[in-house]
Amino acid sequence: MLEDRIIDQYVGERVRIRRVSLGLSQQAVAARLGLTFQQIQKYEKGKNRIGSSRLHQLARLLHVNVGWFFEGLDAGDETLAITREIAAAFDSVSPQFGSREFVELNRAYWQIPETEVRKTILRLIELIADGQNTAPASLQATGNP
Repeated sequence: MLEDRIIDQYVGERVRIRRVSLGLSQQAVAARLGLTFQQIQKYEKGKNRIGSSRLHQLARLLHVNVGWFFEGLDAGDETLAITREIAAAFDSVSPQFGSREFVELNRAYWQIPETEVRKTILRLIELIADGQNTAPASLQATGNP
């Protein structure tokens, strides 16, 4: 039988996975539930147990059935490990993953229909992040205003 702590962590990880997949920040979820983003963090890490009424609110907000948060829990250690790997992958991508800025940037990026334009923007961001001051050749000024 699973310990309560493991169940709380699993449900919290499922909340985070769903929240991020919908492009919602912790702040946005907290505001809609009348909570602080710190409370959402505690739920997602399994530090605080999510009560049944709050879980129902989260399910409605995240467009899932309450049972979705528990799916795979009884499947055994393999499912628990996979869920933890997914949650860890979100954390490893960026500590800001799921932040409003990340969500807006990601949404805007994928609204660009041309693949080559998206790739060029990505290269430019990578150059800036690396501290280089030159743009890729495809973005350099042509001399035209």
